[in-house]
Amino acid sequence: MESSAELLIRELRQRGRLAAAQVVRRNATTFASLSDADRRTAEALVHAVAARLLAEPESRLRLLESDGSDALDLDAVAGLFGLGEESSADARAS
Repeated sequence: MESSAELLIRELRQRGRLAAAQVVRRNATTFASLSDADRRTAEALVHAVAARLLAEPESRLRLLESDGSDALDLDAVAGLFGLGEESSADARAS
């Protein structure tokens, strides 16, 4: 069974992947003029930047959990990043 921190990390990663995919879609016309190899490189860079931006928050979430921090800390993190059941439902609806 996943811990609360691992659930938040999974949701955070999913948000990062969705955000990167949105950037790629929004730039589809720009990317269309690139060669296939250049387009793949640009898309990989977009995804890599998203992953890099989330690496530190993920690491800190794991640290919170390993330090035995209480659920309030994880709730604060979830709120800060707009994670959780309600925000996920809102994001899917938009």
